[in-house]
Amino acid sequence: MKYSIKYENNDFYMVDKHPNVESFEIADEINNKNNIERNGLIHRLDKDTSGLMVIAKNNSALITIQKLFKDRKVNKSYLGLVWGKLENSGQVELNISRDPKRKKPMKITQYSTQLNRGDLRSSKTSWRVKHYYQYKNNYFSLVKFSIFSGRTHQIRLTANYLHHPIIGDKIYFFKDSKRMSDGLKLERQFLHSYKIGFKYKNKLFNFQSDLPADLKIIIDKIGPAIEK
Repeated sequence: MKYSIKYENNDFYMVDKHPNVESFEIADEINNKNNIERNGLIHRLDKDTSGLMVIAKNNSALITIQKLFKDRKVNKSYLGLVWGKLENSGQVELNISRDPKRKKPMKITQYSTQLNRGDLRSSKTSWRVKHYYQYKNNYFSLVKFSIFSGRTHQIRLTANYLHHPIIGDKIYFFKDSKRMSDGLKLERQFLHSYKIGFKYKNKLFNFQSDLPADLKIIIDKIGPAIEK
């Protein structure tokens, strides 16, 4: 299966996306099953990121909920396992742009240049560590990331910028983090969209998704948690 439906009403679906699936595949499948004429994809998750995703059932809902995302009126939280012992909590604002040299899809950019002018996107990410782990003389941090914007690869880039890459990330990593990722035999990045909340038609909606089985296996392998 590509997804499961957590909730639906007359205007939208809240789906739990499985890993190794493109977001548009889920939207297309839902559209075809329900005779919806246009793609209701409101936002995207990376192919290898699992978790909550909103899909509109009609054009009015699509426009309204997309505007909530654009106006930063949607609370979005992710769980990520990072390499090393990340500071317990913090917040960082970074500029993100596409990599003109195409070494990596996206990069952190401090200043505007002729190459990236018009392509810089500001991002704001906060985090709080839920648990620390120690496994084979390496530390790991299970982190709740909250994003106030929705930039491509935002959390993955931010974690790498902080020198604590997401475990399993095949693009943004350090040599030692990749070695530990390979040793844990995780087939994708440990990143899961686990909470989404917003107000729609004067009603508050809050959704939560548990870690999927493949990520729970990793936690069991490196556990138990140690004192903060």
